[in-house]
Order: sequence, then C-alpha cells, then structure tokens
Amino acid sequence: TPATTTTIRISATGNTAGGSLVGPFEGLSDTVDFFTSGGEPKADLQPDVREVQYALVTDTVTGGGVGNGGQMLVRRVTTNLLSAVATQPPDEVVCHNVVSLTLSYFDGTDWLDSWDSTQQNNALPLAVQVTLELGPRHSGEPVRRDVRIVPVTCGVAASSATGGGG
Repeated sequence: TPATTTTIRISATGNTAGGSLVGPFEGLSDTVDFFTSGGEPKADLQPDVREVQYALVTDTVTGGGVGNGGQMLVRRVTTNLLSAVATQPPDEVVCHNVVSLTLSYFDGTDWLDSWDSTQQNNALPLAVQVTLELGPRHSGEPVRRDVRIVPVTCGVAASSATGGGG
C-alpha cells in the first residue's frame, strides 16, 4: 500500500508546474513546504529556486518503531519548478519513529498555529518554531522532544505587515 501523506503548504509560490515563481506563503501546523535558493547537492539541474517540503508520512518500512503510530519525516525537493509536467519528487527519509511534528509562526507578538500571507499584507512570519517528538528507542523510555526556533530573516512583524501603504 502507498504511504499516506499529510501535506500543508508553506510557500512563496503556489504549484508552479508550467507557471511562475510567485504566490502566497501559507502554513499550518504539521508540514512545511517552501521555496528557497542555493545549490542542491543531489540535483542534476542546479536551479536558482527550488521547492523543499518536509512532511509526515506513514512508515511502511519499519512500522514506526517502539511505541509509535508509524510515521516518518521525509524531505522532498523539486528543482525544475517550471516543468510543463508536475512530478512527485522522491521521499528522502529524515527520521523514523516520529510521534508528532508541530509548526508555529511568530508574528512579532504571538505564536500562531497557521500563517497566510494573503491576510498579512504578503508578509512572512518573523520565525517558525519546530517541535519534533520521537518515539522511544527502547521499551519503557519516554518520548524524546526537540524544539527549535528558526528565524525568517525577511519576515515582518504583524504590526508592520498590516500597516498602511508601505
């Protein structure tokens, strides 16, 4: 059976197959999809812009490990954003035994569960908080939890984003 995927987009563009590299930045709580520039070591084509997605999928290989519902975190990279035919990039496994992935977005005052740049004067959040919980390695061990805050250098505080004209 194919792996099931939970996908929520956080992007600077929408689906770009045969299109442009422009669109909203949208995000919810458990998957991130964004566009970035720079070299991609595994790509045959070295584009200026590529789409990167991190998503939770059903772990059909290991069953998820001890005490887990069977999820893994995968990375997908699309390098040819202007292709006339949209293709699903391969899953690169980041880690197995994932209990949960939670993303929050900082507007300068509060941490929000979602972000929609079309409602924020096309601004990005100031930071994204990533909380990753991994199942125990051995029976009887607790769930492991890691929290990271990633600054978004081109983010704008909500008070500036919703302000007038400028």
